[in-house]
Amino acid sequence: MKRLIVVSILTAMLMLSYSSFVKAETALWEDYEGDVKWQVNNWENVGMVEVSQSDEQASEGQYSLKVDMLEEAIDWKNKVAISREDYLNLDNAKIMMDIYCPYPFGITVALAFDAGDNWDYFEAPSKPLKSGWNKDITFDLGKSNFKCQASDWKHAEMLGNKDDIRKMHILIYRPSKMEVQTIYIDNIRIK
Repeated sequence: MKRLIVVSILTAMLMLSYSSFVKAETALWEDYEGDVKWQVNNWENVGMVEVSQSDEQASEGQYSLKVDMLEEAIDWKNKVAISREDYLNLDNAKIMMDIYCPYPFGITVALAFDAGDNWDYFEAPSKPLKSGWNKDITFDLGKSNFKCQASDWKHAEMLGNKDDIRKMHILIYRPSKMEVQTIYIDNIRIK
């Protein structure tokens, strides 16, 4: 009988510790439930954009980030970019997010980072968005597919200084001649 009680207790402890591990494996980084911490990038090659907290199209919680792209996309200015400054250790990490896109084709999303003391820029390959919810869009930060100055802007390098990320960028690429659009971003997680 004692043996059965001890085995039951150990089994219960093991199950609790496993479920805690699984829950801790993915951490919510941004849910847009508080103040908007994202800034619009005013780079020369990006279009005009506005960001705001919205109670429309939230994948989790009550709010999402509404991204209004305010001008027509042209060949050399075919993206918008928003950024959030934060010190992150993304060693061995993946970034996951949910995006609601009401458009049937042509829009893609990429992540980029400023890393290290020199704030070196690294950009991951973009991922296509389908019309409707795009849940669990995942960027694996352990792959050699980032473009940067050292790779002559080809997607061939590892993300440098993953343990010293200074800023995260979300880039939304659009086809030329695409006019004003709105998408919604929510539930950014670090896995």
